[in-house]
Amino acid sequence: MAEAIPIGLVRKIIERLGSTTFKEIGSIWGVKGELENLKNTFSAIQAVLQDAEEKQDTNNQVRDWLMKLRDVAYDADDVLSDFSTEDLRRRVMYGDKMAKKVRIFFSSSNQLAFRFKMAHKIKAIREKLDAIANDKNNLQLEERPLQTRVVARERDQTHSFILGIGGLGKTTLAQYVYNDKEVKDYFELKMWVCVSDVFNVKTIAEKIIGCATNTKVENLEMEQVQNKLRECLNQKKYLLLLDDVWNEDVEKWCNLKRFLMDGSKGSKVVITTRSKKVAEITSTISPIFLKGLSEKQSWSLLEQMAFKKGQEAIDPKLKEIGMDILVKCCGVPLAIKTIGRTLYFKKTEVEWSNIKDQDFTSVTQKENDILPVLKLSYDNLPSYLKCCFAYCSLFPKDYQISKLTLIQLWIAQGFIQPPNEKLQLEDVANEYCMDLLWRSFFQEAEEDEFGNIISFKMHDLIHDVAQTVSSLKHLEIDGCESLTHMPCGIGQLTSLQTLPLFVVSEEDHAASSSKHCGGLAELNKLNNLRGELCIKNLAWVTDATLEAKAANLKEKRHLRSLELSWDSKDNNDTYVSDDENLLEGLQPYHTLKKLNVEGYRDREITDEVSASTTFFPSLKSLTLRRCPNLKGWWRRDIVDAATTTSISSDQYQQHISLPSFPCLSHLDIWNCNNLTCMPLFPYLEEKLKLVNTSFKPLQETMVMTMNMSATSSLPSSSSSSPPLSKLKSLTLLGIQDVESLPEELLKNLASLQSLDIFNCPNLTSLTEGIDNLTSLQRLKISDCPNLTSLPEGIGNLTSLQRLDISDCPNLTSLPEGIGNLTSLQRLDISDCPNLTSLPEGIGNLTSLQRLDISDCPNLTSLPEGIGNLTSLQRLDISDCPNLTSLPEGIGNLTSLQRLDISHCPNLTSLPEGIGNLTSLQRLRISHCPNLTSLPEGIGNLTSLQRLRISNCPNMTSLPKGIGNLTSLQRLEISDCRNLNSLPEGIGKSHLPTNTGNLELSPLEGKMPGGNWRGLA
Repeated sequence: MAEAIPIGLVRKIIERLGSTTFKEIGSIWGVKGELENLKNTFSAIQAVLQDAEEKQDTNNQVRDWLMKLRDVAYDADDVLSDFSTEDLRRRVMYGDKMAKKVRIFFSSSNQLAFRFKMAHKIKAIREKLDAIANDKNNLQLEERPLQTRVVARERDQTHSFILGIGGLGKTTLAQYVYNDKEVKDYFELKMWVCVSDVFNVKTIAEKIIGCATNTKVENLEMEQVQNKLRECLNQKKYLLLLDDVWNEDVEKWCNLKRFLMDGSKGSKVVITTRSKKVAEITSTISPIFLKGLSEKQSWSLLEQMAFKKGQEAIDPKLKEIGMDILVKCCGVPLAIKTIGRTLYFKKTEVEWSNIKDQDFTSVTQKENDILPVLKLSYDNLPSYLKCCFAYCSLFPKDYQISKLTLIQLWIAQGFIQPPNEKLQLEDVANEYCMDLLWRSFFQEAEEDEFGNIISFKMHDLIHDVAQTVSSLKHLEIDGCESLTHMPCGIGQLTSLQTLPLFVVSEEDHAASSSKHCGGLAELNKLNNLRGELCIKNLAWVTDATLEAKAANLKEKRHLRSLELSWDSKDNNDTYVSDDENLLEGLQPYHTLKKLNVEGYRDREITDEVSASTTFFPSLKSLTLRRCPNLKGWWRRDIVDAATTTSISSDQYQQHISLPSFPCLSHLDIWNCNNLTCMPLFPYLEEKLKLVNTSFKPLQETMVMTMNMSATSSLPSSSSSSPPLSKLKSLTLLGIQDVESLPEELLKNLASLQSLDIFNCPNLTSLTEGIDNLTSLQRLKISDCPNLTSLPEGIGNLTSLQRLDISDCPNLTSLPEGIGNLTSLQRLDISDCPNLTSLPEGIGNLTSLQRLDISDCPNLTSLPEGIGNLTSLQRLDISDCPNLTSLPEGIGNLTSLQRLDISHCPNLTSLPEGIGNLTSLQRLRISHCPNLTSLPEGIGNLTSLQRLRISNCPNMTSLPKGIGNLTSLQRLEISDCRNLNSLPEGIGKSHLPTNTGNLELSPLEGKMPGGNWRGLA
């Protein structure tokens, strides 16, 4: 009955009772002594809980004792929560201004009543707890130190800087604070960023944004990063934890601080570092300097690691040797744990003495001294684990390693050695993972819902050991935007497996070669490269045929991703370009999965590999970017014919089979304005994106594939389904030559889930064939100035969940069929100046959760049917200057949680039905100059948490019912210059106790009861 064990709850109670907050509370209420006694009793009981845990299954008395303890612990936790609530109420009302404010707030009657009630509860708990404490003596329970992740650190939680050598537990302490429930409740936003060696302000800011939004952020300009970060932090009380910081550059710190200025008061940045100088330059607050564990704590930890439970050292000689070993560890938990696991397999005094006498440097308060201790633990690993551990140096520091992925990689490398043929490789590899985790080479294991370990991390010092014991196989090049060349001799690193970037030097095209810059020939013998490789500045290559051949990419069989970029600082054709031969010579091995060609300057891509029916047989992703001269990628003997649009389907058959990508599932073509033909891509499954590119490659794929399928000229695999029938996402952006979407295209896109059409100036209509897109979930149409209407068939898109229509100035109406979109969850309509009304059928969208309407100047009203949107949670209406009223049916939106109305200058009133919105949590009314009052029913919005009224200059009064908003947390009123007074209902004595913020500007002197400031 593990649920009866209150270990975590008891620990939580002890921590709360020992905190500064509760000591202060105890003093205020005169119960400091009682709370201290309660803490001491719980601490005495805590010491025997681990023994009780082990005995409860076989001893009914112990089980009953634990059940009683659990009940009392819950009662105590409730009492402490009551104290916390009162304390929070006091702080909300009076901030940190203590003595005088407290005396005013706690009137004598209130203070005595509350104190009497709480003292009575504490006394009852003490009596029960004392009886339980006495009973433990009769149960013969043994005291044991509880194994916790943090040893004697609780007083450090209030600081913002954690300093100490590697392995002492800085990150562990930070995690303890970060995951603390009170910390979670205090901060609106929490972000954890591992910084490590490279301190790049833009990269750190992107990581902060990613953590705050739970999305991956990349490829943004600095201004975009700053704006996004400002949005994330905007007036929020946040906790930012920067882990493993090394930067000692003051200017870089100042740059980062400027990014973090948009949070609200009370935000906190916590930093962990090994560098004292980092602490000195970043903060005036004295850091927490973590020291090693005490001798007693060190031995307790070593015992747990080196002996089986219940078989701790009884040989005094073993303990003596162990204490000598601990002297060399100087209380560093990471070193003690790894050495302890090594000693676990050593049973005799001789074996322990051998470990003690091995030559490893004593750990002192200096960086890197711990590595020899950890290296000793590695040296004592079984040989089959050594290679598996060393392989983990491939992963970046602080990387959450997927156990399944790691097992597959180990098997692929041939590292797994099953002791007999009956065992599966996966099972043996799983045991390897568990062994390394048990030995503390892996840590921070994550489990699935069934308790199975699915991932883990390596401590950064353990990662250093992995890199030390490996020969150089991985060269990481990250954030080196100014890298101009590769060093001569890099090609001699023939064991190299990871080389993400290779930069061709500008000196490559000079008359004489440089002694310091390595050319493409350096890649010749690096045939163990795997993963991804990007070759930049190919524009500087002059002897294309010779250098491309020397690169020997065809022999790099393990490469999965290749990027070839011609971009350079001066890419202006000042010398003769030979890009076609260069690209042909850089032909990779046929197992390549991803290819990116950028800045290619020739008109054609025609090479020998195109001479077969299929080429790049394994390629799954292809990107062509900024190739302005490229007209076609085709076979040599048919390239001219293929680019001639007058060729009939019969003439195609005169040529040997056209080439096509048999496995391509992701195709991006960007800024290739002249590209009109390329190999067919009928089997795309994931994504097709055309940006500032001709529509012809897509049309030709459809026509040619269907023609050739009819004559069986394509592989048999294509005959089972029409071309592009499995495609999930299609994006058309900046396509000049498309007037309508071909019906033959739409009828084939049976699997399409997302369709984005942006900036297509000549698009006049979407054909009725759009109703074939039965799997479509998202449709976005933007910046199509000649689009006048949407087809009625759009109502047949029964799977559609999101519809966005924006910047379509000639769109005058929406089809009634929109009302049939029963799966639609979000509808956005913006920048449609000629849209005069919305269809009444919009009220049939029973799944709609969000409706945004903005910048529709000729929209005069909303359909009454809008009141039928029973699932609607958010309604935003803005910049609709001719909108004079809202339908009364809005009051039927029982699920509505947020209502925003702004920049509607002719809106004169709001419907009384707004008072029926019982789920509404946020209401914002802004820039409505003709709005003179609000409905009295607003006082019925019992769930309302935030109310903001701004820039309504003709509003003269507010409804009295505002004082009844019991859930209100923030009230903002600004720029309402004719508002002469506020109702008594929001006077100081009536303000809801949970209202944390009241902002009034410029209303000083208009508050009921006089001019009083500083309430926010």
